[in-house]
Amino acid sequence: MRVLRVEGFGNFTFSAIALALTGFGAGGTLVFLLKKYFLKKELFASLFAPAVFLFTLGLGYYISGYISFDPLRLVWDINQLFRLLLRFFIYTVPFIAGSTFIVLAFSIEKPGKVYFFNMSGSAFGVLVILVSMYFIAPERIFIIPMSLSLVAVILLSISLRPGYKRLTALAVLTASGFIFFINAGINIVPYKGIKLTLNLPDAKIIEQKISPFGTLEVVSSKMIRSAPGLSLSFEETLPEQHGLFLDGDTFSAIDRISSPESLDYLYYQPQSAVYSLYKGPDVFIIGLGGGIAVERAYINNSRSITVTEDNPHIPNLLQNRFADYNNGFFNKNNITVIKSNGRDFINRTDSRWDIIDISVTDSMVSSIGGIYSTETNYTLTVEAFLGYLRHLNTNGSVSVTVGLKNPPRNLLKLVNLAKQTLIKQGLDPVERITVIRGWSTGTMILKKRPFTHNETDKIKAFSDRMFFDMVYYPGINPREANRYNVVEGAIYYKSVSGILNDDRYVKDYVFNLGHPTDNRPYFSYFLKIAKLPFHLKEMGHKLILVIEGGYIILFSTFVTAVVYSFILIVIPLFFAGNKIKPKKTKVLIYFGLLGISFMLIEIVLITKVSKYLANPLYSSSVIITSLLIFSGTGSYVSDILAKKRKRITPKNAAYFSILFIAGYTLIILFFYDRFYDSLANTPLFLKLAISILLILPLGLCMGIPFPSGIAELKKTPDHSIPWAWSINGYFSVIASTGAVLISTNVGLVLTGVIAAAGYLCALLVFPE
Repeated sequence: MRVLRVEGFGNFTFSAIALALTGFGAGGTLVFLLKKYFLKKELFASLFAPAVFLFTLGLGYYISGYISFDPLRLVWDINQLFRLLLRFFIYTVPFIAGSTFIVLAFSIEKPGKVYFFNMSGSAFGVLVILVSMYFIAPERIFIIPMSLSLVAVILLSISLRPGYKRLTALAVLTASGFIFFINAGINIVPYKGIKLTLNLPDAKIIEQKISPFGTLEVVSSKMIRSAPGLSLSFEETLPEQHGLFLDGDTFSAIDRISSPESLDYLYYQPQSAVYSLYKGPDVFIIGLGGGIAVERAYINNSRSITVTEDNPHIPNLLQNRFADYNNGFFNKNNITVIKSNGRDFINRTDSRWDIIDISVTDSMVSSIGGIYSTETNYTLTVEAFLGYLRHLNTNGSVSVTVGLKNPPRNLLKLVNLAKQTLIKQGLDPVERITVIRGWSTGTMILKKRPFTHNETDKIKAFSDRMFFDMVYYPGINPREANRYNVVEGAIYYKSVSGILNDDRYVKDYVFNLGHPTDNRPYFSYFLKIAKLPFHLKEMGHKLILVIEGGYIILFSTFVTAVVYSFILIVIPLFFAGNKIKPKKTKVLIYFGLLGISFMLIEIVLITKVSKYLANPLYSSSVIITSLLIFSGTGSYVSDILAKKRKRITPKNAAYFSILFIAGYTLIILFFYDRFYDSLANTPLFLKLAISILLILPLGLCMGIPFPSGIAELKKTPDHSIPWAWSINGYFSVIASTGAVLISTNVGLVLTGVIAAAGYLCALLVFPE
């Protein structure tokens, strides 16, 4: 995922999981089709599997560097589609080799033991990769799995003592893999932010920080200037700036502060509107980014400024490495920088502020990059806004600024989010919301109290000076809207007025403006499937891909995974004859349901826990590692108990574990939030420990159904075992892409309920 993200694959990075699982499924199919070839050669085939993994990973990485891919040309150039599929195929091949090793191990050792080492090894790999990301750049991160594969080859060679010819073949494979890897590199797409910036005169990277949070880079050039939404009335010169990039993307600026006047341009952005309402306010800012929002608060005479930042390396850059560049600005006494997630911090503090500022355009780089890439956003949900209102002083305001999209949708969704929050508080949104916009950004101001005429006049005066448009304020005259930055049909004024005054407007709008909640934390999800025919008619398939391509690509990948998996599941049936016929229906349904349900629960847990563990890096690491270790342990323990107690048959073990999984999952879904809300002031390390303990019983039981099914299949000729492994892998592919589609439409809770129901249905088709 890191490599794909750095290369610039954007919406395709989620496919990394699908690629791995597809390879795992294909490995099972390969073993099934070549069963006669592998017969009595399992040990030596297992010896070559890690060597082939190493070789194909190095070779694939080398070849992919020569396959240029341009995502923007995908909508009209069919060659780009073939290049994309070719690159995905190249990255899938190594997992086929790894899967072959595991499937062969099932035919040699006890299922519980194999499953334990498979899952525990995967957990170890997660931890090793995480640690290595602090020292190894993304373009060299493949050295870790390749080195681990080399260790496996060496250990197996010592144990099996292959002949000279086999050792020579192994040496050639491994050496060739490393040679290809050494000469390979990442091929960044041409439109990626840092690549374009480095084309500027005298541009160079002057600072780089590597970590699991992403590769943070600072670029210097005399040509760099950035001021999103800057008023057309600004006639002075912008200060010198550095460019700040995360994984080569998401541009933000670091100002050179040579004098107080250097920051005068910040008065000329819509974000400054809220400061016209206060004298010496206490300000809370979510997202440090390049520090622009903090600078704006300071020049507007804020008494105190508190700012949070997810990525711990960004504050270090501004307060230490570039302290001379910004004249020590971020070390001032009235500026407090908190290295934490904004939502997490606000839930564990009793402080109150006059202004809570969330400026997406100022702090885009504050979002975590790296291994966890998700569309979830717990900063912009109804529950988050309720928390912001609780931490405002009596006459306080929440100011949120977003970039404008055409056709309009994100600013409108923000207004509906504020409306639903106020309604939940029993307050009238018509009197408490004001919206202004420039040519590229829009700002919404939300108050606990109704806007007074004096406050409205101040914002109107500010907007007139800056040539910004009033989109909405209580009692707005239609003639006051759409005066400076004219858009056809005054769409922003009409839409915001419609949202606030007509409950049907959101339902009828062509894009999804539904308010995000903690159960559906997808602020950026705008596509309405029911409106897709309308979009295709109005925009054509090419334009809709550019405007809302992310979810269309996700849906297309899901459909492709279903078709691809169906083909590879059915193919073995034509070669198997009657060998797997007696149990084929039960094997298909049982292992398919296990694959879907396991993946759905994992993704739901990662998403829910990310809200409480400060940043998604911790949540993904804790959930994935814990589930892998505990699942492996559960399978191993079940093997031991089955050996000591004859009553514990594979079927009984599967029944007990599945019933517990379903019940425990439902408890987590409906009581997890309440429990963690009571731990708001608990230190992070205790939250991590509590999360691991909560996952422990679930993980132990989730490791039992799969090896129990394999153990049952081993009682008969094991032609079904590779096929069962393939089914589990392919349905996991479907679930990895389908989970996002399901949760965006029905929410995380119902997605978890579906997973629990899937496990219960598996009870009915245990392959005995």
